[in-house]
Amino acid sequence: KNPEIIDRLRARDAENDPDCYASAYRVLAETDFGGFIDQIRCPTLIATGEDDAGSNPRMARYMHERIPGSRLLIFPGLRHSILIEAPDVVADAVSDFLMHTEAAHG
Repeated sequence: KNPEIIDRLRARDAENDPDCYASAYRVLAETDFGGFIDQIRCPTLIATGEDDAGSNPRMARYMHERIPGSRLLIFPGLRHSILIEAPDVVADAVSDFLMHTEAAHG
C-alpha cells in the first residue's frame, strides 16, 4: 500500500553493518530473559501489533503476565513496524502511559 515507505525502509536497512546486525540477532536467538522479567519493577508498557509475527501478541502477553503492574497494548490490524504503520496511535498510547503512571507523578 505504501511503496515509498517500503523503499525508504529497505534503503535504511541496507545501511546496517552486516556483522553488527548478525551479532544483535545472535543475542536475541541465544538468550532467554524469560526467567528474569518478573524482576522488573518500573512502570512497563508492552506494545505490539495484532498481526506481528516476530514480536507477537503471545510473547507480549507472556511478558505482561510476568512483569508486575505492566500495561499491555495490542494494536488491531498492525504488524511489526507499529511506529511506521501508525505513528500517531503509538505516540498517543505512549503519551497516555507516561502521563498516567506513578513514575510520572512521583
